Amino acid sequence: MDENESLDVLLQRLPRNEEETLHGHVIAETLDYLPLALDQAGAYIRARKLQLREFLPHYRRRKETILKEIPDQWEYRRSVDSMEPETYLSVFTTWELSFEQITGSEEEKRKKAHFLTLAAFFDNKAISERYFQALHRSSTFTQENVERDRENFESEDVGTEHAFSGSEGVQSDFGQEGIETGLLAESLDTEWMEIFSTNGTWDTCKLGDVLAEFRKLSLLQILDRQAMELTFSIHPVVCDWIRFRKSQEVQQRFAVESIAALTCYLDGVYGERTGMDKDLSERSFNSSLGCRPAPLSAFAHLYRSQCRYDEAAKLQKRSLAYTEDRYGPQHLDTLRAVQGLGMIYTDQSRYDDAEKLLERAVAGLEEELGPQHLNTLSAIHNLSEVYSRQGRYDEAEKLFKRVLAGREEELGPQNLYTLRSIDYLGVVYVKQGRYDEAEKLYAIVLASREEKLGPNHPDTLLNVSNLATIYQDQGQFFEAQKLYERAIADREQILGALHPDTLMTLGSLAICLSSQGRYGEAEELYTRALAGMKEKIGPRHPDTLMTMHDLSVCLKTQGRYVEAQKLNERVIADREQIPGALHPDTLMTLGNLAICLHKQARYNEAEKLYKRALAGQKEKLGSKHPDTLKTMHNLSVCLEEQSRLDEANSLRAEMDMNS
Repeated sequence: MDENESLDVLLQRLPRNEEETLHGHVIAETLDYLPLALDQAGAYIRARKLQLREFLPHYRRRKETILKEIPDQWEYRRSVDSMEPETYLSVFTTWELSFEQITGSEEEKRKKAHFLTLAAFFDNKAISERYFQALHRSSTFTQENVERDRENFESEDVGTEHAFSGSEGVQSDFGQEGIETGLLAESLDTEWMEIFSTNGTWDTCKLGDVLAEFRKLSLLQILDRQAMELTFSIHPVVCDWIRFRKSQEVQQRFAVESIAALTCYLDGVYGERTGMDKDLSERSFNSSLGCRPAPLSAFAHLYRSQCRYDEAAKLQKRSLAYTEDRYGPQHLDTLRAVQGLGMIYTDQSRYDDAEKLLERAVAGLEEELGPQHLNTLSAIHNLSEVYSRQGRYDEAEKLFKRVLAGREEELGPQNLYTLRSIDYLGVVYVKQGRYDEAEKLYAIVLASREEKLGPNHPDTLLNVSNLATIYQDQGQFFEAQKLYERAIADREQILGALHPDTLMTLGSLAICLSSQGRYGEAEELYTRALAGMKEKIGPRHPDTLMTMHDLSVCLKTQGRYVEAQKLNERVIADREQIPGALHPDTLMTLGNLAICLHKQARYNEAEKLYKRALAGQKEKLGSKHPDTLKTMHNLSVCLEEQSRLDEANSLRAEMDMNS
């Protein structure tokens, strides 16, 4: 219905003037030109003798009442049941009749209704299949642990895999295990997803069948098939009706479920670590929260997934203050908030603060749930990652082994969470230079994941990349190259050539080629990866900046110091904004820039940068961390070349003491 027709429906018995017509256009747009809603709005205005300018504020305050009310002289009548007399129909009762025509057994109807209700808690325009697919993938991964672990606390999250930078130009995959998705999924009904599943795998065709049925019943507005997904929209008034037919308590549960779906999509629980448009994600969150405020930690998690750590920390602090004041310091909700804030501090490289919070969470969970409880083990894992990022590998190893032993006992050696613990322990071994031991662990995980998840699953491919990194660090470039190429080929097929994970693996292969002196091929891959990343996740995304850093290393190694210098300066400028001037990645690039200036004999400038990087690394990583020792070495060489031998020797003595 166009604007003029909408005004005819709305204003049919009202005098028209310029002001009324203007307000009428606004009302029609708000109701998205839905004839029945416009007719009911006009009848309601007449019954209440409202001015048109008064209607929208009135509507926003009393939306549910207005759309349910049957005004006097109402024209829409229909028999709800063949045995019942004709009755007047409001906008809501009209859709209720359509809703009752959904086909299938009672169980199938319930599952379809759950899906439609959940969809109404997203922004009504362009609702993506991928939100539900992400939730489905997450639920199949965590199902057995949710069932085992529901009585006292949330099931632990699969966790988001983040790149954890190691030595210059080299990356290892290292992740935090979180609790946010477990928090959001605490009371989710996952059985409804069975109607969209074939042999445990998401089935787009089944979703299409259900959406087509909803479209015929006028419960959907638009259904579209794009290249890789189905998208659909729901009329905004239909969204209101779907929500209002549920109690406030049930609305809250659906709001939390919609946040869980979007969080899974953002997190990349199934490898979809995507540069999702920030405005779209926030709009979807705001729509899902139309009924009641959702947990602050859910918003904190959204900001964290976008690397907006300061905003995430503010919200998580509010969540912690609220739970601590309401429930006390030892309540499980409080401990959950403590752990969430500790994880954000870890992202910000505030390792001392993170350590204190995570130690508090571990102590509290040990007391409340016991030392072997799965959520206690998850908190211990997060603490052990802080130790590892500080270069405290021996302490990290002990904790990772404790987590692994606990999971093997509670879940079994082949459980996916147990395999994650083995994988993380392998990363620590790599950092300790214990490549043979790490390789054995990675091989165990890879074989199990290939059997349980399949050779093309994102977690399997991540393990393939980890194994390639070991070969690369040991100088086995041919073996590393083959694994990287396998991961790239599979990711291109499953996720697409421009998917962020595919592009990151391209960058890893480029590092491998550069290490072999194949600079031209490496530079070509870096350029391709960077172009895709800038398009898909943005020029300032941490992965984009890491790839720019790696390209600068490639240029520096070729003696192209000026080009490398310019790249490093761009990376530093962006990293000083996010994640911050003292983040280890920022300090690593600062040290790389110092090398470029050093090689150009710009000693004073290089020395200042070396000292700045060294001070930050000592503060954030400690004096024994490999990155700190490397910067000490480079600074000592710079001083020696200026004939400042006493200062150089003093630095070398400090290095020997901390090695």
